[in-house]
Amino acid sequence: MSTQISKRELFSKHALSAGLGVGALTLSAQRASADTPFTTFPFTPTGAPTPRTMPDRLGEIKNVKDYGAVGNGVADDTDAIQAAFDAAFGTWSSPHGGHQTPGDGPFLNKPVYFPAGYYNVASKITRTVTNAVNNGGQIQLTLSGAGTAGLSTGDYVNVYGVQGTIEANASWRIQVDSSTQITLINSEFARAYISSPSSGTVVTPALRVRQVFGGRILGAGRNAVLIRNSVAGGATITTDGLLETHIEGIAFQAVTNGICFDLNWAQTVGDTVNCSRNTFTDCTFYGGDYGCALGMGQRMAEVTYFYNCGFQQHAVAGLKVANFNAVQNAVIGGNIAQCFNYGIYVASGSCPLILGVGFQNNHDGSTGNDGADIYIENGAGDSYLISGCRTESANFIFARQEVLNYLISANTQRCSISGFFFSGSGYVQITGCNSQNGYLSGNPILTVNSCQFERSDYLRQATFNPSYLDIHPPPITTQTAATYQIAGSDCGSKIQFKRASPQTVTVPKSSDTTIRLTAGSKIEVQQIGTGTVTFRGAPGVTINSRGGLLSLNGRYAVGTLTCDGVDTWTLTGDLI
Repeated sequence: MSTQISKRELFSKHALSAGLGVGALTLSAQRASADTPFTTFPFTPTGAPTPRTMPDRLGEIKNVKDYGAVGNGVADDTDAIQAAFDAAFGTWSSPHGGHQTPGDGPFLNKPVYFPAGYYNVASKITRTVTNAVNNGGQIQLTLSGAGTAGLSTGDYVNVYGVQGTIEANASWRIQVDSSTQITLINSEFARAYISSPSSGTVVTPALRVRQVFGGRILGAGRNAVLIRNSVAGGATITTDGLLETHIEGIAFQAVTNGICFDLNWAQTVGDTVNCSRNTFTDCTFYGGDYGCALGMGQRMAEVTYFYNCGFQQHAVAGLKVANFNAVQNAVIGGNIAQCFNYGIYVASGSCPLILGVGFQNNHDGSTGNDGADIYIENGAGDSYLISGCRTESANFIFARQEVLNYLISANTQRCSISGFFFSGSGYVQITGCNSQNGYLSGNPILTVNSCQFERSDYLRQATFNPSYLDIHPPPITTQTAATYQIAGSDCGSKIQFKRASPQTVTVPKSSDTTIRLTAGSKIEVQQIGTGTVTFRGAPGVTINSRGGLLSLNGRYAVGTLTCDGVDTWTLTGDLI
């Protein structure tokens, strides 16, 4: 005869054999008679006093897979990820915003988590531009096909390939004018626009967040999580207001003309969250025109820090700073490699702290000497500290316009081809650096201390004309010709004149393109030959000395030329 055992009896036997005791049997009996739904059953984690339901505990973080993301590199995860962002930060039309009343605003935010996976996203709207005109100082585009269908005023779009615009592939806030026309808002670059028929494409970003205050977007690790937008011209993620938000452990990828991560702020009336004080930690940016762009819509995107991040294979720049309000940004650690033009590109604003960054093979040489690891086109008058970096690129630092001060220290340069170490203007201090192939050029006010430049022509004569130059230890050059004209690169150095017959040294006018030295510039001179060395000023240049003496007093006599002001010098020393 067979004996049937109920599920309750079977559980009881197993419970007794496992030593669960009577309490477990009682619980089993209670649940068998009146099962408590999983969604409302509170339980207490080990060591914690407060019981909560499992949904309460799971609701503390938004997992993109809970919203339908697959992460297999094939499925389109755009809608699922956007739904997770909306659940965590509020929707684009109704974000949580910056209110700080308890229970409101940032207190409603939840972290968004990406488990390991390859998340494929795609821009939602692509339109061809058939015409672009100057619409009252802004750019108005006519769209073909479905026209403006699906677009709403306030949307962000990326525009690329429009003739005559500067940075056309920036992210713009738009205004829908009609069924076929949109106007780019905040288009300060329109001043350079040439009004003529042109062609291009309008693409909306794949993912977007707005008015996020204190958000967190976390991945399982940049080698484990990749979010990729495969649409040309598309941004992977675009923001409109992102404050004190942390992004960590994710790799972002874009393709032709795209932007991996675009930080913006439209400053729309009623917006309470700007774009400021955000951090990226252990993230990587691959491909597209830009890895991360700050303020491309010409609004604030300041105090953004990048810790141990990687930027690779960008057609224009790894990191671009594009707004005068985009100041006090920083790149600390990490690597920037194989960017077509620039590693860090400061178009306006600043990125004054660049520490311990490795640069590799940036700038392919197609843009002349302008391409560089660090390219500062238009600064905000900030000081720069560039320290502990290593470069294997052709060109290191190019500064097109004035910056208050550069302090460059502990850099090593191992270039595959000859390039510059520093080129441009500004107040520059270079301390404790080594450069194998790079040279100094431009017209900086420059101090070089305890450095080793292995090129003999590291003071590039044809392109180096400093306002002031002070080098420790000073370089020593020897001149043997019958005549010699002082050059800007002689400042801070020692010139030895070696000739058996007389030598004449001319100090040119400061208006001469060969010299622009200012007050305080000093040049040490010494006669080591038997020929008398005599100094004279070019027409319009005055050289003062005690007693009007302008020649060195024989072999091994030493003197100093000091610039006192425009075209005025003093000669001191052992004179005759």
